[in-house]
Amino acid sequence: MVTGLLIAGALIGWGGAFLGALITAGRIQRLNYYPGRFSEWTVCLTAAVAACAAAAGLYREILGVIPAVAVNTALAVAYAVKYSRSRAKFVFTARGKRLFAAWGAIQTAAFAAFAVPGAAFKALFLSLFFIASPLWMHLAAALLGPAERKRNLKYLTEKSAFYKKIPAIKIAVTGSFGKTTVKEMLKFVLSGDYTVLATAGNMNTPFGVLSSVAGYKGEQVIITEFGARRTGDISELIKLFPPDYAIITGVTAQHLETFKTLENVCNEKFALARAVPPERLILNVDNAAVFERAPNYPGSVTVGAVGEFTISHFRESAEGICFLLNYPAAKKAEGNGKSVIRKRLIIKTSLHGRHNASDAALAAAAAIKLGVPPESVAEKLSRFKGVPHRFEVKKAGEVTVIDDGYNSNIDGVRSGIDALKYFPGRKVVAAQGVSESGESKARLNSMIGESLSGVADLVLTTGKNAGYILKGLKKAGYKGEYRRFKDFAALEEALPSLLIPGDTVWFQNDIP
Repeated sequence: MVTGLLIAGALIGWGGAFLGALITAGRIQRLNYYPGRFSEWTVCLTAAVAACAAAAGLYREILGVIPAVAVNTALAVAYAVKYSRSRAKFVFTARGKRLFAAWGAIQTAAFAAFAVPGAAFKALFLSLFFIASPLWMHLAAALLGPAERKRNLKYLTEKSAFYKKIPAIKIAVTGSFGKTTVKEMLKFVLSGDYTVLATAGNMNTPFGVLSSVAGYKGEQVIITEFGARRTGDISELIKLFPPDYAIITGVTAQHLETFKTLENVCNEKFALARAVPPERLILNVDNAAVFERAPNYPGSVTVGAVGEFTISHFRESAEGICFLLNYPAAKKAEGNGKSVIRKRLIIKTSLHGRHNASDAALAAAAAIKLGVPPESVAEKLSRFKGVPHRFEVKKAGEVTVIDDGYNSNIDGVRSGIDALKYFPGRKVVAAQGVSESGESKARLNSMIGESLSGVADLVLTTGKNAGYILKGLKKAGYKGEYRRFKDFAALEEALPSLLIPGDTVWFQNDIP
C-alpha cells in the first residue's frame, strides 16, 4: 500500500508540477525568456509538507506518505485552476520546446530519490521537488540563457543585414509610454506624402521589428518601435536596425523589476538619443525625465509646453482635444544674424487626454521636419482615430466604454483620470494599477487610488495591486462605492449588473 501511494503521489505531483511549469513558462516567454524572479505562492507549502511528513514519518512510515500525497493532489488541482485562468499561455515554439526539455531533465532527475531507502523520505523529497516546479523552470531558463542569446544574436544579425542597405528614411520611436500611438500617428500623417512601412502593433522586440521590416517593398519611410525590459535592449535594436531619426516619447517608472531604478530606465531609453545627430532627435519635454536630460543634446527638437514646438491653449471635451502648436516655419535675415519666423497651427483630434496632445505634437514635429505641409498635418490628425486599447472610446448600448487596456504607467493613468472628468454619467473605473513597478509598486498604486477618489463614483479592482489602490482611496477619504474581485474574468462577469444607462466605464490596464 505504501508503494502504491508513493507511486500515485509521485505521478499526481509530476502532473501538478507540469501545470505549474506551464504557467511559469508562459510568463517567462512573455518576458522574452528572461528568467525573472521566483515568487510562486506555493513555496509557502514547502514548510508545511516538510513538517507533516517529518512528524508523521517519525511515528509510522505510511503516515509520512499520506500528507505528501494529499499535498501533491492539492498542488495539481491548484495549478490546474491557476492555468485555466492564466492569460499568458505558453506556446511551444522551437525555443519553448528547448526550455521545456531542460526543465524535464531537471524534473526527471528527481525520480532518483526512489533509490534511497525509506518511503517517507521519498514522499517528502518528491513533494518538495514538485512544489518547487516553477523554480526549476526559472533555473532552466537561466541555464539556457547564454546559449539562446548567442543563437538569437547570430540569427538576427544575419537576417537584419539587409536593413542597413535600405535607401529609406528610418525613424525609431522609444519611451516608457506612447510609442505605438506616436508611431501610428506619424505613419498616418506621412502617408500621402511618403510611402510608409511601420512595425505592426506593439511589436518592439528584435524579432518583432525583424518580422515587420522583412516585408519591406520599397517604401520611402520606415518607422520602428523600440521596446526595452532590461539594460542593453535598446542598444541591441540600434545595432540591428540603425535609425536616421529618433523620437523619445517619455520615461517613467516602468519595468522596474528588471531595471531597478528610474535612472536605469532613462539611461537605456537615451541610448537611442546617442544614435542619431542632435538635429534629428525629437524629445517630449512635457515629460520630466526627458526635460531634465534635454540640455545634454543641444540642437535637438524639443516638443511640449516649452520647446521648439510649443503646445498651448489645450482644451478637452467629450468630443476630444484641441490645442495650438507654435512651430518654427523659416529663418529670415535680421541685422548681423538670422531670426526664426514662427507660425501657429490649430490641431484638433477625437483622442482624449493631455498625453495625446504631446503624442500628436511629436508626430507633427517629425512630419514637418520631413517636409509635410503643416496644414496637411493638422487635417490628417483631425481624422486619426487612435490605436486600439489606448483610451479607445466605444459605445455599448447606453454605456460609454473607455478601453485603456494598455495603460500601465503612472503618467498615463493620471492623464486618463483627468480625461475621465469630461465624460457624462457615473464614472465607473475598473482598475488594476501599474504593473512591473518593482519596489515602487505600493507607492505608485496607492497614488492611483488617491487620484481616483476625486473622480470615480464606483471603483472595481482586481489583481495584485488592488490592496494598494484601496489604501490610496481610503487615505483620500473616498466616499463612493468599491468592489474587489478575485480576477479580471469575475469583474467582467459582474460588470453588467453594476452599470446603469448613462454610465462611463474606464478599463485601466487589463493586465492582472
